[in-house]
Amino acid sequence: MLFDLHCHNTIKPYYIANPETKHPPNPDHWSAVSRMDLTNKKYDWIVNLLTFELLFKNQANFSSYLEGGFRCVCTALYPIERGFTMPKAALQIPANLLLFTDVNRLIASIIGISVHSVKAIKRRGFQYFPDLLKEVSQLENHQNVPNKYAPGKSYHILTNFRELKSTIQNPKNIGVLITVEGVHAFISRNTVPADADLEREAIKPNSVVMDQLINEIKINITSFKQRYPLFFVTFAHHFFNLVCGHAPSVPRIVFNQRGSRDRYLNLGMTRYGEILIEHLLARNPRRVLIDTKHMSPKARFWYHNFVKLRRGQGDNIPIVQSHTAVAGRPSLKKHISKSKFQERLWPFEKISTLAKIQKTVNTSALNLFDDEILEIIASDGLIGLMIDEKRIVGKELPDFSENFRIVVGRDEIILNHADFRTYRDTKKQLGIRVRKQIRLEDKMRRIQDKQSQKFKRIEGRLNEVNFEIEKIREILRPTTCAIFLNQVLHIADVVGSAKCYDHISLGTDFDGVINPLDTYPEGRFMLQFKTDVVDFWNRRINDVGTPQFDTLRYGLDPTDIMEKILWKNAEVFLSKYFTNSYLVHGSGAFV
Repeated sequence: MLFDLHCHNTIKPYYIANPETKHPPNPDHWSAVSRMDLTNKKYDWIVNLLTFELLFKNQANFSSYLEGGFRCVCTALYPIERGFTMPKAALQIPANLLLFTDVNRLIASIIGISVHSVKAIKRRGFQYFPDLLKEVSQLENHQNVPNKYAPGKSYHILTNFRELKSTIQNPKNIGVLITVEGVHAFISRNTVPADADLEREAIKPNSVVMDQLINEIKINITSFKQRYPLFFVTFAHHFFNLVCGHAPSVPRIVFNQRGSRDRYLNLGMTRYGEILIEHLLARNPRRVLIDTKHMSPKARFWYHNFVKLRRGQGDNIPIVQSHTAVAGRPSLKKHISKSKFQERLWPFEKISTLAKIQKTVNTSALNLFDDEILEIIASDGLIGLMIDEKRIVGKELPDFSENFRIVVGRDEIILNHADFRTYRDTKKQLGIRVRKQIRLEDKMRRIQDKQSQKFKRIEGRLNEVNFEIEKIREILRPTTCAIFLNQVLHIADVVGSAKCYDHISLGTDFDGVINPLDTYPEGRFMLQFKTDVVDFWNRRINDVGTPQFDTLRYGLDPTDIMEKILWKNAEVFLSKYFTNSYLVHGSGAFV
């Protein structure tokens, strides 16, 4: 069984709605949706150019997840931020050159939603909280509903751990925990965080306007908690949300997130953010945990100290980072002490082990610092590791991926540092073939006569392309396993004991505008992922060139470690913190 701490099962079903096209306003959550169904197919290459090889196919539909072994997921509801629909003015030029009717079509292609939805979000009267309620209502209305895409299968929104245990007794069921990404989701007025006047009010120590807005948000949070079993909220997201700073996360070439807004990126927790943290954690009627992903370093540092203070008072609050990666940098505290937000200051942090690790991971301040890892574990929290290449791949491959050979047919492939260019070229070939696969599948769906020569000809070509894709994935598999295990072993090295393996989980962020590891591009591949990682680890244990694979497992078997990461740690976490005794009554053991 597998567990996903962070994914977006609802984002495609909700935001592909378009009354002007064939797409119904309430599609189900089981069938795959291709981005190419929504936008102009001829220009998909520009989307990849701008957004780091995004996958063009729905990754998180429940059919794919059941096939991949998932039995429980944390579904992140996300009213798309208006910042995504308001790119830099310079983007309009390539949009016009590529014959897009306007930039809305290009933005729709990047996010993977309908142009109709982009226009709706951009409208002045758009409000986040009503949109959140529509998204969660669609999820609620389709649970336990028979559907033609997955006969006999269903998903169930869970209210506590006991319901999870009963739900997974049926192998055709998936348990769903409701989470929300971005506290902006609870804003219900027409004025939204994209408005400059409100942003200036937000950084004032006292603002009547902000006090009124925070009261509205508190009312919305309370009403949502009363109706839905909200488990945690990812407090920040891609754009300034008026209550705390955020870490840089979206492509600078496309969206306005830097430049004059650096003060928001470097901002910590505001007074208004502190009020909302307290309100979310309050048991009125039910506590909602805080996910620190996307918070700025200063805001995360504030929250760590807040949790330590409350723990000293007898209130145990686990810190969650639902979809993240390691930064390979030792000190969050040292980073925020710098007078100016500058990513290029990072190499001045001198520690003997940093030189290698910083080359093989993404050192972004969006990712986990070493002292931050220790804070999460001290709080009995949970780390959800991503499989997004943008977040976990460094400038170089890990040392232990060097000289790894794999035979495909008559060919022997060697992937090492010297062949990094070959690895990139192979990835490129995979991307080309995936797009061919989607085009062929799209053509087959349009043909009514399944016995026609045209259908059979396309089907034959599709089989050839599928074979080529699997061959390339086989070549890449050892390298992608090495990249993922580089994250796991760094956490093990920082913690220094087997306890580290009790606090790591999987947070894929599928359908969250990510570029997943090429060998595991959607939910249905994740059982294969589990097998591949265990096999890779076992092969490396007795390799004299990679002693860390033996020493850093701390006597545990790789199979048991991956079972912990992919299911058991989440199960234990939920048994403690997804219960009425903890969330409502304030009791429960802290281990």
